[in-house]
Amino acid sequence: SQLHVLRQEKVPCLVDSAARLATHPSDRYALLTKPHGHGDVHALLHTSGLAARLLEDGFTHLAFLQDTNALVFSGLVAAIGLSVTHGLALNSLSVPRRAGDAAGALMQLTGDDGRRILCNVEYNQLHALLVAAGDSRGDANDASGYSVYPGNTNQLVVALEPYVASLEASGGVMVEFVNPKYTDGTRSAFK
Repeated sequence: SQLHVLRQEKVPCLVDSAARLATHPSDRYALLTKPHGHGDVHALLHTSGLAARLLEDGFTHLAFLQDTNALVFSGLVAAIGLSVTHGLALNSLSVPRRAGDAAGALMQLTGDDGRRILCNVEYNQLHALLVAAGDSRGDANDASGYSVYPGNTNQLVVALEPYVASLEASGGVMVEFVNPKYTDGTRSAFK
């Protein structure tokens, strides 16, 4: 009851924007595959019933850890405490980032209708988004030497009750997006 292992399946990789499939380097007849993405964990928690079971067992919060960010443990307990104390449905740990760093940025976006959303904007989209919104400096450091937009660590703390309700409403499905890493400045082929 202390450890739960869920397996994320792999999906075929694409070579380029034309969506040609990548073959495995050691076998040209086999497709190259990689883990699907961050959103799969939510589908797994829903389809396995684990999130609902944790809630039924009396757990109130769930923390998501990104295995590429070992330093998160230094702030995780505080994030859980703040989430509980302030009744947050969702809390995201962030770190200072310098303009141009290859890390997504957490920022508040406001739509034409006035609705606001706090979300991650991928680093390769951030500067253009800011310029298009009228900020001629784009992603720039302030007097502190850091961007005003903190870096997203993909470390989340969720309150289980609203999270499970959201999973039930969505079936655990997250909106898809593609964030290709290009091989060079021509932006024609993926890594």
